Amino acid sequence: MNINQFPKDVQDFIHELCAKAIIRAVKKGEFRPKDQNEKAQPDAG
Repeated sequence: MNINQFPKDVQDFIHELCAKAIIRAVKKGEFRPKDQNEKAQPDAG
């Protein structure tokens, strides 16, 4: 199922929800964006 199959308001809600979760994880140190020059490593925690 593709996100484009949902109404625009649902798409906006999903994007906002994901963005808030990513920002919260970055602030808590649980997520670090991958350095473009470094291969992604599996999370040890």
